[in-house]
Amino acid sequence: MSDWGATSASKLPVWRAVRAAYAAPYQERSTLARAASTWLFITTPLMFVLNWLLWSYQPTVRTAADSSLGNILYDTSGVWIFALELLPVSSIAVAWHRRLLL
Repeated sequence: MSDWGATSASKLPVWRAVRAAYAAPYQERSTLARAASTWLFITTPLMFVLNWLLWSYQPTVRTAADSSLGNILYDTSGVWIFALELLPVSSIAVAWHRRLLL
């Protein structure tokens, strides 16, 4: 095996990279806002309506007497909400990381 990455000149400056990664969202606020605004305008009302509809099926809201019903919405309400959030969050992350890599 070749030892192509062992030279000290090719090492990543860790602390400088960490500082740059934490400073990037503050330095490029407008880019981050553009990447997230469309998805936030779409998902905020949608999540509000979904949480409102599923409120009575949430495990913390139901009483112990109702928990034996075995309702599919009762069992999977958190999964549906998470699955709906996953698309916009991953889309924002892809757009933001693409911008950072460029």
